[in-house]
Amino acid sequence: MNDFKPIDKSKFFTLIERYRKIQSDFLNEFGVDDIFSNSKIYEIVIGNELGRIVNLFIYT
Repeated sequence: MNDFKPIDKSKFFTLIERYRKIQSDFLNEFGVDDIFSNSKIYEIVIGNELGRIVNLFIYT
């Protein structure tokens, strides 16, 4: 009945700490405090990618 697989807790906690660091960086840089549930993160990523496309188009 239990389909959960055991996890390596140290790896899991390392991932959580990395996530917290990334989220803190986004808060400092963009004012976004929740990168998973806040749609602002998608605006930042899309805007960043569009900026690259525009820059490539202009300079080629």
